Amino acid sequence: MLKLPINILISLECCHTSKDFPRDRIAEEHFNFPLQALLDYKDISRVPVGQNLTLPIPPFFTRAIEGWTTFIHPYTPHHAFAECSPWDTVRCYAHVLISSMTLVLETENRKQIEAASSQIAPLWHSVWIWLQILHYGGDSSFAPPTEGHLPPVYTSGRAAVFRMLNVLLYNKPQIPLREVLIKTERLDEIIATMWIDEGLDVNATNGFQASHLIRSDPLTAPPPFLLEIVARCGGNTDDVVRLLLCRIKHNIKQSTPDLESLKQDYNLLWGQLERDNTGIMLLRQAILFHPAFITTMVDMISLLLEHQRSQPTPLISECISIQLDTIFRHVYIMGFDSVLQLAETTILSLLTQISLASVSTPKSKAVYFSMALQIFIGRFTFYRPVFVLVRRSLMTPDVAHRRRIGLIGQHMIALQSHIGAWLKIRKLETQHVLDCGNLRMFWV
Repeated sequence: MLKLPINILISLECCHTSKDFPRDRIAEEHFNFPLQALLDYKDISRVPVGQNLTLPIPPFFTRAIEGWTTFIHPYTPHHAFAECSPWDTVRCYAHVLISSMTLVLETENRKQIEAASSQIAPLWHSVWIWLQILHYGGDSSFAPPTEGHLPPVYTSGRAAVFRMLNVLLYNKPQIPLREVLIKTERLDEIIATMWIDEGLDVNATNGFQASHLIRSDPLTAPPPFLLEIVARCGGNTDDVVRLLLCRIKHNIKQSTPDLESLKQDYNLLWGQLERDNTGIMLLRQAILFHPAFITTMVDMISLLLEHQRSQPTPLISECISIQLDTIFRHVYIMGFDSVLQLAETTILSLLTQISLASVSTPKSKAVYFSMALQIFIGRFTFYRPVFVLVRRSLMTPDVAHRRRIGLIGQHMIALQSHIGAWLKIRKLETQHVLDCGNLRMFWV
């Protein structure tokens, strides 16, 4: 059971919200804000890569900066406050202004990004206060549902926080405001709690976008903010791995998984199992010794194949490939114990399904890792428990009838021949059977 030392609202200085704000003026500004312009801007803001054209700052951004400067910035306390209704007038107005700023920062035009960033920078302290309020104080939309002018974009407070953080941290070209964000107090805390909350939410209410904020090259440094996640789980990396697996499972079980976020979670898992342990892989040992890791991974492949059959996409194929690679890395590192767990699953049946699915092409990574797994499993049929389980799997109808299909099928036939050779030695050439003294492990 996870014991997460998180009580965010207590850590915030509470005060009654916006008592000095010009609420009537804010309500009027909010109602008249050109929300449709945000929708229209999404279609015209992209500049072809390599073209350094100068796009004008859109009028809605200028209006957002003016509104923030006039109605929000002067009245915002120095510390975040918790007592703020999701439908509070000031909060909804701040939400739409932050979303307007983010939309311009998300363009790929360097000059426009620099111009927008320079206008946001003097207001950053108050912007950060309101980002915390949107994150911690419950979810909201731009306006109550009764108001019909709400557009179908940026309707979630937490989504607005994610988009702002994501674009500032990882946008290409890099945004000048990024250096200010990196030094901002409580940044690690917000990202860590966002990631943890998503993992604990069985209903996937808030989605899984926080996975995009936990990125890094695992060979050079721990993923950013992973240290904070571990700290907020009481230093227990086993709990962090359980959360990571829950995120993957809950995401895949959705009728339409968030595949981009799923890929990011897979990459975090995969990166912790590099063959050369550099000593900076915080979750490596917890993943390797997780008692149900292999079973969970195989179950997730089964669910991904169901999605692939109903709505095939290249991204699902990529996720299947990453998952097969992750399993291969685990068995490569752990050897017999991991292979035995794998042999107890339906992995061979799933590999035959992959050979039939659109994910299977001669150059597919899924095919490569499927064949690698078959070869590796075959090496361990020297051990009787693995031999028995693999032989049983090869005899099941779904494997037996399909094992001649494609490259995976050819390797399945080779595995069957390997099993046949061991069976011959066991029955007819017992003088060649090796004995290490463990009757359960070997043949004598």
